[in-house]
Amino acid sequence: MFKRSNRSSNSKSSLILRVVAGFYLVYLAYELFMGRNDPLGAPIVVSVGSAIVFLIFGIYFVVTSAKDFLKGDAKGGTEAVSEETGSADNE
Repeated sequence: MFKRSNRSSNSKSSLILRVVAGFYLVYLAYELFMGRNDPLGAPIVVSVGSAIVFLIFGIYFVVTSAKDFLKGDAKGGTEAVSEETGSADNE
């Protein structure tokens, strides 16, 4: 349905934003889980179910975005070193 672009083309700012969004989803899951004792709140099944869904998506966003961010830094570092070495060899 949706065509996913190459992850390596993601900018650092969008990856950082995805990590922040993931942490926010984890925080919301925590708040939903801790608010289950509220007598005027949603039924326990709904709040715990929502907390589990938010937790899964939050962890997914944090892990994949952090991994892509670190992989991009490592790849950028080796390219910079190889470019410097290549220019030194040409001289």
